[in-house]
Amino acid sequence: MFSAQNYTHKLLNLIFNHYILSAFLLTALVSLVQCGMFYLQYGELFYVSTDSYTRALRILDWLNDFQWREKMFPYFNPPSGFVLHFTRICDVIWLILAAPFMPFMPLKEAIFYGGMFFSPLFMTLTVITVLWGIKPYLPPLKNQNICFLLFTLIVIFILIKLTGAFDFSRPDHHALMDWIMAIGIAVILRNHLCVNMQHLFWCGLLCGVGMWASSALEGLFIVAIMLSVLAVNRIFYQHDGRELLYFSLGLFLSTTIAWLLNPPYQGHAMLDINRLSVIHSTLTALIFLSFLVLKYLKTNRKSVLIAAFGFAAIVSGFFMLLIFGCENILVPIYNQTVFEVFILRVDEMQHQPLLGYEIPAFIIGFGSMLWLLFLSKLRQSYIINLLLFFIPIFVMALLCRRFFTYYLVIFVIVYGLTLFILLYKAQQNDAYKWKSLLYIVALIFYLGSFSYKPIRHTIPQIYNTVLTDLFRAPELVYYLDIDAVGAPYHTNIEGISDNHTMWFTTDENELKTLLKKHNVQTIYLPKIASSAYYVEPSKNTDKLYGKVICNQKLYPWLIKQAENLYYIDYTNF
Repeated sequence: MFSAQNYTHKLLNLIFNHYILSAFLLTALVSLVQCGMFYLQYGELFYVSTDSYTRALRILDWLNDFQWREKMFPYFNPPSGFVLHFTRICDVIWLILAAPFMPFMPLKEAIFYGGMFFSPLFMTLTVITVLWGIKPYLPPLKNQNICFLLFTLIVIFILIKLTGAFDFSRPDHHALMDWIMAIGIAVILRNHLCVNMQHLFWCGLLCGVGMWASSALEGLFIVAIMLSVLAVNRIFYQHDGRELLYFSLGLFLSTTIAWLLNPPYQGHAMLDINRLSVIHSTLTALIFLSFLVLKYLKTNRKSVLIAAFGFAAIVSGFFMLLIFGCENILVPIYNQTVFEVFILRVDEMQHQPLLGYEIPAFIIGFGSMLWLLFLSKLRQSYIINLLLFFIPIFVMALLCRRFFTYYLVIFVIVYGLTLFILLYKAQQNDAYKWKSLLYIVALIFYLGSFSYKPIRHTIPQIYNTVLTDLFRAPELVYYLDIDAVGAPYHTNIEGISDNHTMWFTTDENELKTLLKKHNVQTIYLPKIASSAYYVEPSKNTDKLYGKVICNQKLYPWLIKQAENLYYIDYTNF
């Protein structure tokens, strides 16, 4: 007989007793509430990241002819376009998420709304992965399922509010990379209890996917950390050498398959250190071969193993330089001009100390890690592995802010371990009830210390090619179906250089030449443009940005339409 009370009771038991289901439902609920609050505040939904609009444009361009191979990205640097460094893996995932919307709305809207599921999807997977990684280490609790729900909520809010990578309005590859980072940590830490070669193989495959998504920075860095931690475990904790072998086999296979499926624009033979290419496939092959040889080294002497690993690394490096040459391996990621006029303006690429809201994250997280290392009964090798992950990522985060989200993933694992151990001790010792309560309050206070407010830009009426600020260009191009000169991507060397020159040159003839070159018909510089970049416009009215912002000393061919918006009268050129 149907009973609403019994049905509800069974449903709640099902949710409480399956942490994967509870994590999925909670992340879905939180994302839905966040989306609703966002809409109530702004009356519309929009992306808060420049890259999100570019990825949506890339998918729309792909669907125009459904040509899989890379091609020139036509929306920026007209008339020639440029080669965007993005790869197809995120396009495929995004397109799958947008597919259910396509029968019910125009293609552009379907792509837009599909993108809003991208980051929540990987937040769900990250939450589940974190819980899966720490579950074998958790002590038995009387109300463990309730504690799982509590911790899941804390994890969700930390990932949404503090990383920004999992925000529904910020679909980008960072969410995918954070999940791959969580997978790597979870697999390696579970490996301390029970060696599972299949987990390591699949972890290697996923790290190869990370290389596909971001071969120049995060992907390569995550692989380097994974290999380093596995090597330390082999040398100092006498782990099986097959762990490195299975991981590197998965890494080599997925990296090579990704390169074969999605080569650089110039083809499979292109030597490109900044994008997945034959260089990365060869590197992972040498790593696998090195560990295949080292597997037959039947010794646990630390000095011998350290020498062997060092020798293998040197030999692999020598072969890479011999095969591809220094000029293709030891090259900077960014062109010098791009670095000077663009990279120095990108916040996530800057090196700076901890921001205000990051300080409590560091204090609570690092303090918890030390407590787990010295005072808890967890094996020290487990926590040392966490430190081996944390230290290089934290250093990289100080040098380059885009790595900040990755050490928060580590801290989330630390928070969970600490919380569950404190709650377990509280069952046996009244003093720990206060400690566990204070720890929960500290986490909640830490969450409340961070405020995040997306910025809604004004979309002016522009009908043709525009010269604008680099960081506004993708949004304008997406909404207005126009072209723009500059784009905030390091491969758009010509567009970035010309964009900068046009704003800052005092030579009218040089400016006219570049405007004609790119067929610019509208000039727009929004108020939100960086004052650190467009320095003292009132004192620089001899430059285009000063003229536009101050509306002074205008060229006769520059006609004002609205505030900071001008069109070019080519009849007066």
